[in-house]
Order: sequence, then C-alpha cells, then structure tokens
Amino acid sequence: MTRSRSLGVVAAVAALALAATPTLAQDEAATEMDPMAGMGVEVSGVEYAFSGLPETLEVGSEVTFTNDGAELHEIVIVRKAEGVEETIEELLAMEAEGRDPMAEGLVEMVGEGPLIAMPGTTAEGSLVLDQPGEHVALCFIPQGFDPAAFEAAGVDIMTMGPETDLASLPEEVQAIFANPPHLAAGMIQPFMVTAAEEPAA
Repeated sequence: MTRSRSLGVVAAVAALALAATPTLAQDEAATEMDPMAGMGVEVSGVEYAFSGLPETLEVGSEVTFTNDGAELHEIVIVRKAEGVEETIEELLAMEAEGRDPMAEGLVEMVGEGPLIAMPGTTAEGSLVLDQPGEHVALCFIPQGFDPAAFEAAGVDIMTMGPETDLASLPEEVQAIFANPPHLAAGMIQPFMVTAAEEPAA
C-alpha cells in the first residue's frame, strides 16, 4: 500500500492544508446542497491515532477530518478490492515483501485523495464511503512533521513545493522526511462498510 511521500508532495500538501479550512458559510452551503450530509462521520487525528471512526459504517457515510494533534495529519481511506481473499493486515504486510497492493489492484483508494489538516484545523472536503467491504484509515505523514519544527529551522512551509531541493534544507528538516509514517506508530484503523438497510415497507 505504498504511497510515496517525496519532499515535494508532502510540502505541497502542507501548503494546501494551511489554506484548507472552510468558512462556516461554506460549510452551511455544502450541507444544504449535499444529500448525504445527514450521514456525516466526524473523525479526528492526534499523535498517533484516529478517533470518532466506528468499527462499522453504512454505505453513503461521509467522513470529515479534524486535526486535534500537534503535527500535520491526514486520513487516507482504502478499500479492499472485490474478490481479494487476503485480510487488510496481510495486505499491509506486503510492503515488507516489496509489493504494492494498490498498484496490483488489491486495494482501491476512496475518493480522489487524502483529507489533510494542519494542527487545530479541519480539512476541506470529505470522503464518501460509496461501496461496502473492508476498509482501513491510514496516515502516511512522516513522524515529527510539526510545523513549529520547520519554523524553528527557518523554513517557511508555504514557500515549499515540488521544485524544492531537499538537500537545500537544514539537516533537522531533512531528517523529518526520513522518519517512518504515522501509521507505523499506530495511526491506522480498519473498519467495515455495510450495505444500507432497506427502509421498512
């Protein structure tokens, strides 16, 4: 389930997250227009765990994400592809064997990408769980990705992007990108999505 986190990708993600907190008016407008708004699931992230994510959800549930921690966090949700016999745990273990379950079509990402939030903010957008099956929530951000650490090193996250040269950054910042991801410290949570129950006649 490899998801490469080069400097440029993480830096661009962090910059986008800084501007990704929608206004109350935007939230209210989205609620009025979104037919799935009544099935919202508010998930939060800290070092290093998710909270608010039930063990079982129904198809149509809509996940939002708030960062209550001190580091940059994200929620990536993947679904085990239909017909795959391996468990989520077995699929995750494939990385140690040099395999990529996503590239092999064994798992599929939910939505167009992760929900990412700087500390104390809520990510823009949501992830709609539109198919039943085994799912898992993960955070691939490197451990120690604390905006304060970048500021202390004199690095402005907002100026970083895909063209940023890792070698040009202070060693303490370079070291952050070599750290293991949050999921390795426990920010990973399997859950099941079931078909919505038919209303009684």
